[in-house]
Amino acid sequence: MGYARGHGFGKIVVMDMEPDSPSRKIVPSALQLADAQLLDEIYKTAMMPNRYDALMHSWGARIEAAVFDLESSEAANMNAATIDASVAYLNTSMAVMKAFDALHGRFDPDDDGAARARLVLNAAGRVVWFNGHAQAGLGLSRNSTVAQLALDADSYTKLRAMLHRLNLPGLSVPAPIILRVMGQPDDPPRYLIAQQITQPDDEKLLLLEDMDVGWTPMLAHILRTSFSLSTRELQIVEALAAGQTLAEVSDMTGRQVSTLRTQLKSILRKTATNSQAQLVRLVLSIAAHLERKIPVGAPAGDYVSQHVLPDGRAMPYHVFGPATGRPVLYIHGMLDGLLQFATLGPALKKANLRIIAPERPGFGSAQADDSPIKDRPARFCADICNLLNALDIARLPVVGHMTGSVYTFAMAAHAPQRISAICNVAGAVPIRDMAQVRQMSNRQRTVAFTARFFPSALPLILLAGIRQIKAGGISNFIHAHYENSPVDIRAFSDPQIASLMTDGVQFGIAQGYHAVEADINQVVQNWSELISASTCPVTLLHGRHDKVVLAGSVVALAQDLGKRCRLILSETAGQTLFYTQPDLVIAALVDSLD
Repeated sequence: MGYARGHGFGKIVVMDMEPDSPSRKIVPSALQLADAQLLDEIYKTAMMPNRYDALMHSWGARIEAAVFDLESSEAANMNAATIDASVAYLNTSMAVMKAFDALHGRFDPDDDGAARARLVLNAAGRVVWFNGHAQAGLGLSRNSTVAQLALDADSYTKLRAMLHRLNLPGLSVPAPIILRVMGQPDDPPRYLIAQQITQPDDEKLLLLEDMDVGWTPMLAHILRTSFSLSTRELQIVEALAAGQTLAEVSDMTGRQVSTLRTQLKSILRKTATNSQAQLVRLVLSIAAHLERKIPVGAPAGDYVSQHVLPDGRAMPYHVFGPATGRPVLYIHGMLDGLLQFATLGPALKKANLRIIAPERPGFGSAQADDSPIKDRPARFCADICNLLNALDIARLPVVGHMTGSVYTFAMAAHAPQRISAICNVAGAVPIRDMAQVRQMSNRQRTVAFTARFFPSALPLILLAGIRQIKAGGISNFIHAHYENSPVDIRAFSDPQIASLMTDGVQFGIAQGYHAVEADINQVVQNWSELISASTCPVTLLHGRHDKVVLAGSVVALAQDLGKRCRLILSETAGQTLFYTQPDLVIAALVDSLD
């Protein structure tokens, strides 16, 4: 039995196994995946990260040619190890991408994508939180103290005095101070601004952050959409904002200075500015406004705390809402982050909710988990129980967003005495048959098939996606993610929602693709045993127009759960329901408590 397919994939050959074999094995022919067109797209993407969409289109065509028409029973029996052996060239392709980036110094795929270096000191001078830029630029580790900061003598004295004030009761909040970081003689001057912040438990901390306003995908998105700037024009604007000259841009890009001057004239005309100085002022003003509205990293007033687990690992967690509010555990998904709650302070206060939001391993600043993927839900649950013990919380409801829903059911299964109710928002559901995958939008279908049947290819497409994001293509990435969902595309056109979604993507890829890869491998499996292992009440809050997890799959799950489940379908929302209808989410959480 064979299936002839186009797109250069070749045939799918179903071979009979030995007589005593319980199943057949599906093996691709010798052409397999490595045809010239696909390899051409891979190498083009290595040179031009924003060709990621073309690569995914080419890769998706080949995957669907292989498995789209297969019956569920046949697809379930596909031997992934055999398929993996056929795509060994993918490792070489990843090496080419990484080497190209290192050669040109364009960006670090494992960088956290935050706008600037940020770190937080407690009153004892210990670093309790830092982002990727601070780690790379200041040489920080989880055991760093103020003594490790490379400050000049005057700055170090001022910082120690400011920390001393934090320990004295009754003193007013000190004014921010400017600190100079020592560098090489030829390095441009680098300054940090230090200012006091306060956590919900009234612990006094110091936030240190770069004075320089960094270039972010959100800033690029705003400039592109507001002034119709091209990719090359954005590259010039970014370089000028960083203090570079047109001659330096010419050396970096290989374009003639005369060409750059012509493009600069176009930029000045589009932005209605008359000089480079006015242009840079405009860019920095927009960047500063974006940072004031939605800061990248931990939100002001809700900075991350660190809980040390028994094995020495640090679990970062955030607390949103009033310190005396009723506790609710929040488990984030793979590309959504935690800042949704940063904008809901008044609503949380009114509802008397205290959201406890840990960073899952490998996301944000949390230490990665190298244990087998199948063991991670149980391991995470044990970590959460240890955190709840430290916070003296015996029992509480848990809310999961998107892929976080796997972990809400895992919590209820592994620690039923701790979880009073589950509330999943735009949550994933177990993949029980291939019909669920076939109904996904193109990008999700490609990723799901890759994870299910070609897992060796998953790191390549995830790395390529991260490179597109880091190169300023986050808008393209999100539009492709929601290409069949006008409701979600409209949500992203709202600057406030776009900023939250952008931060969520950056949070998800802060340490590279490994945590996202693990999440995808979890969510495309049939994890129904986690659901059947629990008995607590369940609320499923979902958008009717969700094109990633279709409403029909959620309705089927609700029917399986029976009387223990309450299904709430928003007729106007898509997968971005949490961003567009937060009041509905808050109401569902209150109901879960009541």
